[in-house]
This record gives sequence, C-alpha cells and structure tokens, in this order.
Amino acid sequence: MKRDLTPLTFQTSIMCRKIGIARDGFYSSMKEDHKYNDSDFGYLDNLGYDFQPDALDCRADRDLAPTVLSASAWTTMPTSTGL
Repeated sequence: MKRDLTPLTFQTSIMCRKIGIARDGFYSSMKEDHKYNDSDFGYLDNLGYDFQPDALDCRADRDLAPTVLSASAWTTMPTSTGL
C-alpha cells in the first residue's frame, strides 16, 4: 500500500496523521476577522427550520443594498449572449 500512495496520502489516510499548517502558507495568515460574518440573522430566523434551500440567497446578507439592483432586473437579464 505504501508504495502505491504518495507519502502525504499514506501518512494521512493509512497512518491517520494530521497535516500541520505551513507557517508561510496562505491559510496560516487567516484570522477570525478574515471570515465573512455579516449575515442577516433576522431574515434567517424568519425562515424557520423548514425552509427551502433556494431561500438562502443574497437576502441572507446584511450588507445587501436592495436599491442597487432589484430582483426584477435579474429576471430580465439575458441568460446567453448569443456568441
């Protein structure tokens, strides 16, 4: 098995070893404040537990500016450029 897998795959899959984060990698510089956390919890709470998955759209974002582009503008936009 060891000869068929890459060393990293063998260590993680077979030996159950965790991968450390490289100190100079991209994710090592990620902090809690780098994550998006501007959800509109009022909208999400109004959905309740029995919601349809398509209800989770941009309305769940608190920083949504609904006057910039209305929903009707999205429906009238062409789906193909015809090129």
